[in-house]
Amino acid sequence: MSLNLITYFSKQLNHFKMKFNLSSKFILLICFLLMLITNVNAQCDIKPDVCLEDGDVYLKGPCSGVVLTSPTGDCYRITVNSDGALSTVAIIKTNAGPDQEVCADSPQISLDGTLGDGLISATWIGGSGTFTPDRTTLNAVYIPSTSEISTGFVNLTLSPDNVLTSCDGDDVISITILPLANVNAGADITLCEDDATIQLSGSITGSTTSGIWIGGQGVFNPNRSALDVIYSPSLSEINAGIVTLTLSSTSISGPCASVEDQININILQNAVVNAGQDMIVCDDAATVTLSGTVTGIVSSGTWVGGQGTFTPDRNTLNAIYTPTQSEILSGVVVLTLQSFDPAGPCTRIDDDMTISILSNSIDAGVDQTICHDQNAIFSPTPLGGTWTGGAGTFNGNTYTPASNEINSTINLTYTVPANQNNCISGSDDITITIFSEPVVNPINDISLCSGEQVQQTIFTGSPGTAFLWTNTHPSIGLPSSGFGNISAFTVNNSTASTIIANITVTPYNFGPNGQNDSGAADDCIGTPMTFTIEVEPDGSGSLFNCIKLVQNIEDSNPPSTTFSALDIVNISNNTCSGLPSLTASFSIDPTDTLRTYGCVYVGDIQVTMYIFDIGDSNNDGVIDTTFREACFAIQTVLDSSGFCN
Repeated sequence: MSLNLITYFSKQLNHFKMKFNLSSKFILLICFLLMLITNVNAQCDIKPDVCLEDGDVYLKGPCSGVVLTSPTGDCYRITVNSDGALSTVAIIKTNAGPDQEVCADSPQISLDGTLGDGLISATWIGGSGTFTPDRTTLNAVYIPSTSEISTGFVNLTLSPDNVLTSCDGDDVISITILPLANVNAGADITLCEDDATIQLSGSITGSTTSGIWIGGQGVFNPNRSALDVIYSPSLSEINAGIVTLTLSSTSISGPCASVEDQININILQNAVVNAGQDMIVCDDAATVTLSGTVTGIVSSGTWVGGQGTFTPDRNTLNAIYTPTQSEILSGVVVLTLQSFDPAGPCTRIDDDMTISILSNSIDAGVDQTICHDQNAIFSPTPLGGTWTGGAGTFNGNTYTPASNEINSTINLTYTVPANQNNCISGSDDITITIFSEPVVNPINDISLCSGEQVQQTIFTGSPGTAFLWTNTHPSIGLPSSGFGNISAFTVNNSTASTIIANITVTPYNFGPNGQNDSGAADDCIGTPMTFTIEVEPDGSGSLFNCIKLVQNIEDSNPPSTTFSALDIVNISNNTCSGLPSLTASFSIDPTDTLRTYGCVYVGDIQVTMYIFDIGDSNNDGVIDTTFREACFAIQTVLDSSGFCN
């Protein structure tokens, strides 16, 4: 459209048929008119040789003509055609070339500048680096300076040396210098085969921060892409003694290539230590020639342990060892061959060997005395023999007696065969005495009223038996525990209910040590026996369970030689039962004692129960099979206080 307008304006000028040269002012006016008509913001590069002749604009001589610049910065040269029309030709401008990116490790740039129309030469301006061959060469090679590489960019300007028009200006190329990735796999590592797990700590900075571990047949935990990773070498790498890993940068954009760094992992082999085979010798020829070996990272070591003598010294691997007398008696000595501590990460290595020293004398051990429920434990010398005899069972050097061997003495035999070192063979006997189980005879239960006296309780049982007893209710007046017989005491019950105390008697005898350990430690313990002491409370209220006062009636002064009673009742389990209506009488006997057993309130009548000990000097109120016993029920009337008359 602009070209058509120019052509139109050109034709209009032809009508003037001007035959004279226009001044500069008129030429400028014409250019302004052209700008208004074309609306292209044209600018005129006015030269003295721009003329109008016969109404035509022409360029005189070598003039460049009239130049128009569009809003986009493109330049056009006006040309007058032979028919008087105007045409435009795009003007080629000076061009420094497209912007470039280079990597810091190879930052040289091949420039490719071009000159604008009519220009003869141009010069590269800016940059503190080097132009090869020089700054006036359009396709020179530019090498940035160190500071430009560090800064990361440089701008170069291609500037024409002879400017013909306003369009003949400078052009700039921007060069971006990307930093090379900085990859560090870490320092080389030396470690020992028994601790061959490695913590890698790689780092990547610069144009990327990611990478990958290359190489290695082992395991990367969590994975090869982690810079901080734990690497576990394979068995073949451990045996080879070295593995090389490469850390390579990844995720790179632009011209820079990936960067790699290597780490060498040196794996040292541990020393191999062998103290030699275990040995068995006789106590009369206990000197041993050792045969230790140490190979690998070190080849020397020392013997550790043993109280005896090493000849020539402990650092001789094939030294001669002579045990001490205490080691000979103990029958065993353990020697440890220890490698010297090597330089580097590996530590010393140990290996043990055992010297068993067999005795030329056979000893089954000392005779033993055990309880009925115990095992016999032996410590014979030398070890390795067999036990025979007895009806019980052997478990190694432990013997469990049979039940029929309790309360008897048995003989056992320990036999040792000849061994490979020709130590003597033979046997030795041992005697085992097995105590019988301690036994306590049963005691009848006792029932009393509060305030009555319990006579001495004498315990009997198997010969040599002592007794330990406990009481569940010390409130009745008997301690919570004691040894031997129970002395006479007065029972007490201050409560409103019957108290039943359980008396547990444990029989024991002195154990294998022959000392009284009070039923503990070495004593032999039997099966406990339990009896009860039942204490009725004091009489109170409308129901009287018992009379507090014990009535002693001597035959020399009885109420009467014949008295009225409801009946002589049945005796069973220390209780009186049954009340027939007969009349009973008792004979005079100075040792007879009438004791109150219990009274029960029945309406207005109180029935008092009596146990009558006949010929029993204990007067304990307990029915004994060795004495004649009687049980009476005497009817009495309550007095005004509610007690028996």
